[in-house]
Amino acid sequence: MDIAWIIVKFIIANILLLMISSTLIGIIFRGIFKPRTDNSTSEYVAELYEKRRKRGLTSAIVTSVITIILFFYLYKYTNIYIIIGIILNMISRTKDLLNEIRTGIKTTKRNVSNDRLDLVLSIVTFLGVAIFNYGLYLMWIK
Repeated sequence: MDIAWIIVKFIIANILLLMISSTLIGIIFRGIFKPRTDNSTSEYVAELYEKRRKRGLTSAIVTSVITIILFFYLYKYTNIYIIIGIILNMISRTKDLLNEIRTGIKTTKRNVSNDRLDLVLSIVTFLGVAIFNYGLYLMWIK
């Protein structure tokens, strides 16, 4: 029964890793970078974009500070491997986020570009998950 509980904890931790790291980097990047608008948008829509941008920048700064505090406490109470895994997963998401901000179209499996950078970022994602799981192994099993 003990091994089943550890497996359940690993699965839950990995789901949380992917959700939290994607959400944190998404909030930070969307707050920093301005979404693309064209000249055909009305003044009202342009004004709404500008208000949203100011709120987004504020939320990006607050999220960055919260992320740094989270990393500090994770390092203090767990180990460095967990933080490295989270950072690698955040890095692997940056290309998709920048593409979404530039084009305004959500990146899915159908419209993702298949270049070498995507392959490298996929490897970085799996490496981040492996390092994260090694950190969990050191924390829970050893």
